[in-house]
Amino acid sequence: MGDERWKTNHGVTHIVECDPGKALARMVKQIASEMECGALSDKAACDRALAER
Repeated sequence: MGDERWKTNHGVTHIVECDPGKALARMVKQIASEMECGALSDKAACDRALAER
């Protein structure tokens, strides 16, 4: 899990999991609580997220 700490030290502030589960987002939140984490569980959620950018 050292990768998550590396990411926070190099400016990564958001993690988005593109998967039906939310395991990665939960693990990252536990390791690097300052990161914004989210999960996109289906195509509609991905489409909405992309439309917001």
